[in-house]
Amino acid sequence: MTVLASEKSALTLHPMHIGGERVYSSDGAFIDVLNPATEEVIFRVPQGTADDAARAARAARRAFDEGPWPRMTPKERQTVLYRMVEIMERRKGELVDINVAECGSVKSFAESGQVGGAIAHLRDTADSMDRFEWEEPSLPHFGNGIGQGVVLREAYGVAALISAYNFPLWLNITKLAPALAAGCTVVLKPASTTPLEGLILAEIGAEAGLPAGVLNVITGGRAATYELTTNPDVDLVSFTGSDEVGKQIYAQATSTLKKVVLELGGKSANIITEDADLEAVANEVAIHTTKHSGQGCSLLMRTLVHHSRHDELVELVIQRLEDVKVGDPMDPATSMGPLISADQRARVEALIETGVDGGPVWSSGVGDRKD
Repeated sequence: MTVLASEKSALTLHPMHIGGERVYSSDGAFIDVLNPATEEVIFRVPQGTADDAARAARAARRAFDEGPWPRMTPKERQTVLYRMVEIMERRKGELVDINVAECGSVKSFAESGQVGGAIAHLRDTADSMDRFEWEEPSLPHFGNGIGQGVVLREAYGVAALISAYNFPLWLNITKLAPALAAGCTVVLKPASTTPLEGLILAEIGAEAGLPAGVLNVITGGRAATYELTTNPDVDLVSFTGSDEVGKQIYAQATSTLKKVVLELGGKSANIITEDADLEAVANEVAIHTTKHSGQGCSLLMRTLVHHSRHDELVELVIQRLEDVKVGDPMDPATSMGPLISADQRARVEALIETGVDGGPVWSSGVGDRKD
């Protein structure tokens, strides 16, 4: 829900970060961010406009064209990334609590996969900078010396990084870490439902020594996204999300010939053959169905099972699911928390209803159905 600045309450208002400054939306609008477990408003962030996104792109462009970051040595940039790792380690408890509050992760998963995984990825990126060949000779490949030269790997430019809600800190870092390591400047736009972990990264970057304008973080909706994907100051767009939005972003970026990197949604499948070990299979099905409430593109959420083993597998999975505790994600005993929003819950409930009404489907590979 978007509210105007005149409707502010005592809720904490977390600003965007543009060009080293803490700023709010140019039109005064804010977004209510809900705790998915309680559906209570926990804080507010600006509803960034197209003008705000353009301002962030200009700040990143200026930092790339005129600032020190792309001109630093890899070793100098590596030092800043290591400082970011240290600060994230120091603030890990805070980051875990924020992830649980805005993303709905159960606390054990927030500590390991969400925040712990993000910190490990940033550290690994910094470590890899010692092994990466930033400059290497190209040996003669035709005749005596013809084709000889040097391959120099340089920063691409301004990167617009648009991430998803399900793994907010981890996705932000997996986009941000290589971009910063290479010397790019960045406009990061986290999902509107999970914005705070992105906004905090701007604070962490500034404390670690990132020059102003190198890491800009904005919040907002489609208008801000469209500006980033079409703005000529942006050289590269990285997006994680649905296939449909990915198609739109790819089309929008063509107007300025941007480099586009897409990680689009998908659900991998368990394929269960007639001779499968169903005890092992049942564990995997239960784990992948309930982990982070199934909100992960790599989770094996679909199960295609040989019809002769269907009933047996269903019984085993039901037994495993009886041990899953759904509840408050802050409770250490909880193993499955909420979906991110009421809209997502309604979508999943509709899919369940469709499945129940349709019944089991047996296929011989040519689309026939036997109820």
